[in-house]
Amino acid sequence: MDREAPVHAFLPRYRCSPRRYAQLLTYEFSMSYFPNTKTSVLYLLCIYLVHIAPPVASRVHADAHSDTFQEAALLRYRLSSDSIDFTLLESFDGLPKVVMLHLKSSQEEAKPLRLSFASTDMRIPFSPIIPPYVGLHAKRISLKVWVEDPGCLAGATIVAGREDGTQEKFSFDPSPVQAYKWTTFSWPLAMSGEPASRLNCVELVLESRPRTDAFAYLADLNIQYHGQQEPYDLLTTDIPLLTTGMSTPLETNPVRSLPVRDTLALGGFDIHDPNAAKQIPILATLVKNEFPNWDFILAPVWTPPLSIHKELKKLPEGVYFQFQKARMDPGYLHAVDAMPCNGRGEVLDNFSNAVMGTHPVIQEGLRDQIDYAASLGINNFKQVDMIWPYRNGRWGYDDASVAAYRKALDGKDEGLDILPGLPGKLNRGGMIHFWDYYEYYHGFRLQPADLELKNWDEYSPVSEQTAANGGDREHLNLGLYIQLYHYQWLLQAQRFGRWAKAHNGTHGYTLNPEDLGNGGDYVFLVRLADAGLPYIEYFGGPAVLRGAYHNLPMYIHSAETAGRKFGLIMEIGQTGHGQPYLAPEINYLYAFELAAGGLRSYHNEWVADMWKAITAFPPASPQKDFLFDRWSAWMTGALGFVFAREENIRRPNTRVFNISTRPPGYYVSSWIWGLSQGPSFGPMLAQAHVPFMQWDRAGMSEILAEADIIFYAPPYGRQEDAQRLRQWLQNPGKSLMLHSNVPFSIDDGRARLLPGVENVNYTSAEQHYTDYLSERNDFDHALFPELKSVRPLENGAWSALPNAEILLGDRDRPLLSRLHLPSGSSIYYLHTSPRRMDAGQSAAVVDILARRLHLPRTITASSSPVMAHRFSAPGFEVLDIWTGLDILGFKAGYGPHLMPGREAEDFEPAQRPYPLLLPGVDVTIEVPVGEAGDYRVYAFFSGNECVVPSSPDKMLSLKISNISAEQFFFTVDTPGVREKIKMLKKQRARLFPYSPDLPRN
Repeated sequence: MDREAPVHAFLPRYRCSPRRYAQLLTYEFSMSYFPNTKTSVLYLLCIYLVHIAPPVASRVHADAHSDTFQEAALLRYRLSSDSIDFTLLESFDGLPKVVMLHLKSSQEEAKPLRLSFASTDMRIPFSPIIPPYVGLHAKRISLKVWVEDPGCLAGATIVAGREDGTQEKFSFDPSPVQAYKWTTFSWPLAMSGEPASRLNCVELVLESRPRTDAFAYLADLNIQYHGQQEPYDLLTTDIPLLTTGMSTPLETNPVRSLPVRDTLALGGFDIHDPNAAKQIPILATLVKNEFPNWDFILAPVWTPPLSIHKELKKLPEGVYFQFQKARMDPGYLHAVDAMPCNGRGEVLDNFSNAVMGTHPVIQEGLRDQIDYAASLGINNFKQVDMIWPYRNGRWGYDDASVAAYRKALDGKDEGLDILPGLPGKLNRGGMIHFWDYYEYYHGFRLQPADLELKNWDEYSPVSEQTAANGGDREHLNLGLYIQLYHYQWLLQAQRFGRWAKAHNGTHGYTLNPEDLGNGGDYVFLVRLADAGLPYIEYFGGPAVLRGAYHNLPMYIHSAETAGRKFGLIMEIGQTGHGQPYLAPEINYLYAFELAAGGLRSYHNEWVADMWKAITAFPPASPQKDFLFDRWSAWMTGALGFVFAREENIRRPNTRVFNISTRPPGYYVSSWIWGLSQGPSFGPMLAQAHVPFMQWDRAGMSEILAEADIIFYAPPYGRQEDAQRLRQWLQNPGKSLMLHSNVPFSIDDGRARLLPGVENVNYTSAEQHYTDYLSERNDFDHALFPELKSVRPLENGAWSALPNAEILLGDRDRPLLSRLHLPSGSSIYYLHTSPRRMDAGQSAAVVDILARRLHLPRTITASSSPVMAHRFSAPGFEVLDIWTGLDILGFKAGYGPHLMPGREAEDFEPAQRPYPLLLPGVDVTIEVPVGEAGDYRVYAFFSGNECVVPSSPDKMLSLKISNISAEQFFFTVDTPGVREKIKMLKKQRARLFPYSPDLPRN
């Protein structure tokens, strides 16, 4: 026999060590009568192997494909090495669950061989770490080793790493080691019980490579720790939980109370970092002096270490702590097949910041993270990016998600506990289930037979590709699936809130944005009885403020009717990192508008190392200091936000409403950052500076009492909407605007994707999801009988209306018509989609409507394109004018235009994507005012104060020069106004330390 050949190759019957194999054969043959010579020879060979010849080690190839341990995947994600190949064996020489190491010799420069038994110390759900409480109380490390050559352990050590960076090294004493036998090693740990010395890493290290290739086997790798009789198995296959080993929590109650006032939050401040901790009193004093009426939150995004419980007690009065949660380790979830799938059967690689709780294992890990943090005295939580996975299409086709859908369809899930105040059947609040939720949006409920099913246990969602190439049944299935995953998103948000409440805490949410793909439903989230404060995230250029100005009022109303609030979260650079893309002065105005729109608490990400800038406050040259520039972004945003809130500056009410549908359940783009909701009137009205409010079709009844003019153009209408609008039109002086196929596009729950559509992805804030849909017109059930005779012509045009007044166009090619109703109200009909009109046609339509309906206008004319938003304040009107519409930094969303990744070494303030100073700007605007006379005007950013007489037709002419944005405060000139101007000048001066480009006049 070849002594170097694997014994298993010759004797393959038993999966065990060669020595044990020979023992088993000896026993077999001793039970026989040796009927022939060959048997006797083999028997003698076995005796030789057992008693005479030295044992031969098994030569199993050391790669993943030769793992024999059935749950190898549950260990491979825990172990890590870039220098040692290892194989996981079901058993070896009598011991189960064995790691076989292939220690390769090398002629290259000797580098230590390392194998880590906890591949990370990231304390996120399912992370393969040494559980914090195990590491805290660890008292001994033990393991068993089996080697062919004891010499291969020369220089080998077990390195026990601690959170504070210190290490203990334990050498393998070669004296007790015998070849081909298991040897037990056990080493006591010098320290335990102190969070800073928590054991967080165990490594096998060989300082030098063996002279020849060698094999070593490890088993029974354990950590003994105080408070538990059973040791912690470093090769465990159990679900990795942060609370493992926690017999007694470090804190049994929250260390600090929850804030009671509106808050200002600073993201990313590591309060346990000794250097950063020194700055907390300085920071707290600064914030308290600047913002005495607000509570202040430090909100890092990391699962806190054990030592945080002591640091929480040191926070100054008025300073609170919030744990922002993000990410899950996908390794374990892949190993147990708990990751979601998309419609093509592809498994999600990783969640990134998304979160999806349809799988029970994921729910367990997410709850465990909250339980762990609560054991340290934390009671304030927030989920960063509370979004369903959305990249590369729809997710949630896996078995766990489908099971969750079926449970919801059957009404056997946990349900949603909502607060009262929603319009319609859900007004009383209480416990609702999926079909209540579905009916709120669509106006009806489905039965299994509608999808040709016997019961809901047969339901499985179809993919977009299947639906696009299918018929009515597939379209209905897809529409139902979209509503289902928005509902599942709400269920997980509710769980977070309940888990936090179990620890006398609260759970907030970072939202970005409410979209088809990411599952969000802000109207229902804000009225979940157990949910905490939702923060709507605004980032990118100022273009997002257009969506905020017109659409936020609906969300704010929803919150207020539930006795709740929405907060604001911004970012300092793209994804929160790097050079700020907005000038500090622009950041001020950005946050000001969102506060005036109704958001109540302010949060800006991230602080990173900005605390270094605070110690030098204010620095000699802030415009040259990268860290101070980032700190300036936070401060100017806070100054603008707080000023708008404290001075009661608000977006004024309106009598003009635009009705559309929101993303939950529909292929409609998000309302948060833009107005691209399919064939909506919104972009046309915003272009004409009409200060309309956009309202959800499902909540339309909320605004009928105050509305005089309604633009109704959801992608799909409902008969109940038409009935409400007809009743509303019975009042005199009301005007309803419709267009093209709106009277015939009726909500039947179907998502009619165009043939060939495979994967609807999010691409930008300005995209139209409705572009993926085919048009279906129900001419037999027109929502408005007066329009039942119109029919489509070529190029998107629609035919004339009988008995209608044609306001634009002619009988053969009408563009805008008016139907007079007996009540004295009117229906206006646009004979094409607003998206099909050119700029000239849009301007002509708006001009006629403005004259006929007395449409309010923020401004009536401008010499160059601008974005204009008007607000009201006690004693003043406020007008924000944005002039930089054609520079890259204005647009919404991420991209290279925001200069991502620029850190201190690349800091160039002069290259900001959206600066304050913009040479060459020379714009004149015409502003309607309430009465003729002299107006005192204060231009906040340029610092100019003047008196401007209005024209006889009550117009103010205002100029903006060499600046990308201006904020005008104006009112009729009276002696008392000048005191208000003094207050504004003081507010402006507060920006000077942070705003190098603000004129010092």
